Amino acid sequence: MKKRIGQKIFIGITILICLILITFFVKDILIDLFKFQSQNNDAAISDLLNDHGIFGMFAIVFIQALQMVAVVIPSEFIQVSASVSFPWYIAILLLDFGVFIGASLIYMLVKTFKFDTNMFSKSNKKIRQLTLRDKKKNRTSQSLMFILLCTPIVPFGAACYYGASTKISYRRYILTAVLGVIPSILFSLCFGNLINYFVANEISIWYLVLIIAVLVIIIGCVVGFLLNRLFFKKNSGTPDSFMYVVLLKAIEFYVKLRVKPTFNRRKIKGLKGPYVLLSNHGSSLDVYYLSKLMHPRRMSFILNKYFFHFKYFRKILYTIGAIPKKLFSPDIETIYKTIKSIKEGYPILMCPEGRLSLSGASYYVSEETAKLLKKLKVPAVIALINGAYITNPKWRKKRIRGKVHTEVKYVIPKDEIENLSVEEITALINKHMYYNEFEYARKHKLVYHYKKKMVGAEHVLYHCPKCHHEFNMISKGNKLICGSCGFEVEANVNYSFNENELGILDFNDYYQRISQIEEKNLLENDLDLSCEVDVRKFDFKNDKYGIKGKGICRLTKQGLTFEGIINKEEVEFEVPIKQLHALAFSVNEEFECYYEEDLYYFYPTSNRSQCTKWALIVDLLNKVGDYHE
Repeated sequence: MKKRIGQKIFIGITILICLILITFFVKDILIDLFKFQSQNNDAAISDLLNDHGIFGMFAIVFIQALQMVAVVIPSEFIQVSASVSFPWYIAILLLDFGVFIGASLIYMLVKTFKFDTNMFSKSNKKIRQLTLRDKKKNRTSQSLMFILLCTPIVPFGAACYYGASTKISYRRYILTAVLGVIPSILFSLCFGNLINYFVANEISIWYLVLIIAVLVIIIGCVVGFLLNRLFFKKNSGTPDSFMYVVLLKAIEFYVKLRVKPTFNRRKIKGLKGPYVLLSNHGSSLDVYYLSKLMHPRRMSFILNKYFFHFKYFRKILYTIGAIPKKLFSPDIETIYKTIKSIKEGYPILMCPEGRLSLSGASYYVSEETAKLLKKLKVPAVIALINGAYITNPKWRKKRIRGKVHTEVKYVIPKDEIENLSVEEITALINKHMYYNEFEYARKHKLVYHYKKKMVGAEHVLYHCPKCHHEFNMISKGNKLICGSCGFEVEANVNYSFNENELGILDFNDYYQRISQIEEKNLLENDLDLSCEVDVRKFDFKNDKYGIKGKGICRLTKQGLTFEGIINKEEVEFEVPIKQLHALAFSVNEEFECYYEEDLYYFYPTSNRSQCTKWALIVDLLNKVGDYHE
């Protein structure tokens, strides 16, 4: 314990000295240097460097060395400063000499004084993630250290602490350090000179930002390629692939711009071996929330087969071990690959509802999920995501700020799955996967300040519950208004509705009332919906964006039919309701289904809001079997 405290004091003193030197450098050199450069005063710049040259050089060398030992101080500042203060060849020599001193000091601290490198847990964690499944660490430690030093993945110091903790010799270690940092130093020098050029020529700084962004993307791609080729190639096609981390990090960056996610995983503490993670599906970002919930375990995702149609995206998904699934259709490939992943020890992630929630409440989960669990013979973990739907529902284009909480609600042990019946397992899943976003928002007093809460809702809440006119609802800000009778509902801060004449509580309550109206109509009347459509056919052997065509779709109590012309050929087929378990669709855009091995997307040529009605009718036809007996 005393040793650890002493080491922290040493690091603290190192940081203090480094900050003092940086302050001196900024105050006595850098500020004046920028001032003279903006004035194009070459004589003053020459006098400044002559007066402080030796001390400036000293400061650069030792700031570079000390920031490596302290790790927490970024090296980019002193590298950029060196580039604007000295000719590029002198700056490289000074910085590389600083790296030599810092790396040597780190080697001595680790090897001679047995320095505890775990103090830098964040950086060490990143490196451990890279070497977690590397069975040839001794052979690859030098090459990994070199790649880490070449790029801004981790600080120079952290990479050197890692290298010093391995069995490589000092000669190989120091050679790797002084050569490995050169690409990063050159990048910083170019950046510094760009700043100098932009300031001197009064060019907009946004052009510089764009150049830097492009360079960072290029470097990231090169680094990812090298890491994947050298360390992770053997993991390609599994969740252990390097692309898995890259993809989730990219999604994480996007999510955290507007969402504050929290997680509760207490109920799976100590759970080992593969399992099936079942979850509700409120938003298109649920894969990220569930991946973070189960971290550090990596999972094989069961995803809509449509995403695998695109050549490059398909390659990425197969690289991370994702499993394609035809929505609401039997798929032998899905079952085969799921069993294979379980045997290899990977958990499986699936959203058994099979689609995004439309109304913010759960769909009924069929017995097919329980039958699959019986076949797999592994535990089932039931998770619930609350808040994701309201921040990003499928009917609203804009994603808004909000809190998202993901937690493990229930675990069905392996022995229970073996002993319980399919009906009992299904009942457990539906019980613990029940959710209602609007009830949750009211209970937890969530607040949403977005001023256009109902924009887009008219494409889902298409029926006026007062006058019963369809497709005449108008959204305006937080209100949804009937264009025929004037009935309106208004969303308040927690996305429930203010008091209205029909007592409708929230979005889901409104949708359920429409569902009841449509169900009554089905019981009392015949059904014959039809519309002209543009169609795209995806055969999954063609990388083009679908084969185009036109035709007419009809929906009756017997099933869905299509008649038309696709790729200059007449096409006609029918999907019986007993095979059409649900109708997947995109709000105000299209509805879709499989016929044989092909996927068809149908785009109504007019009134695309009717896609919601078609999907709801199919749900109701499947709910009560005697509609189509």
